[in-house]
Amino acid sequence: MVKTKKVETSKRGKAITGIALVTIMVASVMVAMIGGAGADSPVGRRYNVIEKDVVNTVLIGQDILFNPDVTWTPVPPVIVRYVFGDFACTYNTTEKDGHYYVFNVNWRPTLGAFYVNGGPKGSTPEAQAQLSVEYPKMPLKLKVKDREVSSIAMSTPLNIDVGGINLSPLH
Repeated sequence: MVKTKKVETSKRGKAITGIALVTIMVASVMVAMIGGAGADSPVGRRYNVIEKDVVNTVLIGQDILFNPDVTWTPVPPVIVRYVFGDFACTYNTTEKDGHYYVFNVNWRPTLGAFYVNGGPKGSTPEAQAQLSVEYPKMPLKLKVKDREVSSIAMSTPLNIDVGGINLSPLH
């Protein structure tokens, strides 16, 4: 009887290890996608394309491309940060192949607002776009049918729920 208990414990341990490995693999793939989430650039790399006259969500770690089909004034575009309504700093863009980029966004999202070529509504000049900077979120829940679980028996079908994810879809 002791022998049977060891075998059951061993199978349960293998199942938990399997769940952990699946979780790590899914998380690794999603983290690798963060920097590449966005739309195609002319050189085939993925970017989060910043559009004019809207609020654009930018995730920490993303590369951004200012939409080359619109006119940004001044050129190159400059990101201006305001904290509690006061000017804080600017972030410059990089020109490459006639397009403007910011690589690996690492701005602190908890304080302030980010604007392209200007400031908040009512300032001179008014911004051509606003950037909402956020941390990437990928909630991961392991479920058997509709019930969340932390361990399962071997060979039990497992669903991975990533509801609430804020990674941009690839275009």
